[in-house]
Formats: sequence, C-alpha cells, structure tokens
Amino acid sequence: MVEFGQIDHEEIKSSCLQLNKSIYGMVDAAVIFYKAYSMQLMKSMGMTRSKAATCMFTKQDKTGKTILVTSCHVDDTLVSETPESIASFKQQ
Repeated sequence: MVEFGQIDHEEIKSSCLQLNKSIYGMVDAAVIFYKAYSMQLMKSMGMTRSKAATCMFTKQDKTGKTILVTSCHVDDTLVSETPESIASFKQQ
C-alpha cells in the first residue's frame, strides 16, 4: 500500500483530495507548465516568442543583436549562445 503522508487508511477510504496545482503526468500538466514558463521568459526575462515556432524564444541586446536563443519542449529547455549569456539565463 502506498502511504500518503499524514492521511491514514480510514481517511483514504472516506475522503477525496482536491489538487490545488497540476501534477506532472496529468493531461494538462505540460500546457500549464508551458504557459507559466513562457510568461516567465517573456515578462521577467525580457525574451520574445518566435512567430514561426512558439517553443522558441530569443533575447536581443539594446542594439538588436540576438544574445540568447532558447527552445523548450514539454519541460526541457535548450539554451544557445555565449557562455556568459547562458550563465546569466541560469541565474534568472
């Protein structure tokens, strides 16, 4: 039997649990993660979503030069550019 922390066997039989957040593996988990992740990239980190591929984000410097490119698939992220840009991305 799987133990659920503070819930005893009688509570398991008589109670239902309501999830307040999505759980990895649920049908909507990837969509919920993508929405939160893309908002973080665009609002907090100043990145721009690609019009051609919605999973790709870029960041430009003040002159318009691309300084960082990221691509996400489900919950994996590929980051490409200089080591300094990647280190800055990881800190944020």
